[in-house]
Amino acid sequence: MTIDDFNLFKECVIRWGNTSQLLMAIEEMNELSVELCHQLRANKPHDVDRIIEEITDVKLMMDQIQFIFNISDGKLDIMRSKKIQRLKKLLKN
Repeated sequence: MTIDDFNLFKECVIRWGNTSQLLMAIEEMNELSVELCHQLRANKPHDVDRIIEEITDVKLMMDQIQFIFNISDGKLDIMRSKKIQRLKKLLKN
């Protein structure tokens, strides 16, 4: 997380509070879920731009959750590596 990101997320929490930002994260995740459902049901080409928009919203909110709970990039990287290794192991079996 860059210093600029840290300061931006700090401003968001000061202005709207932790609870509001966590609820917004849940809302953004739900919007991505709905968009994916719409894409699965559609009998037309996928609206990739809409999916990109929703993924971006979710990623921004995940960064804010990371800020709120004071989770370092390093801790996330370690957990991600563990999950990747687990997934590789599952695919081998």
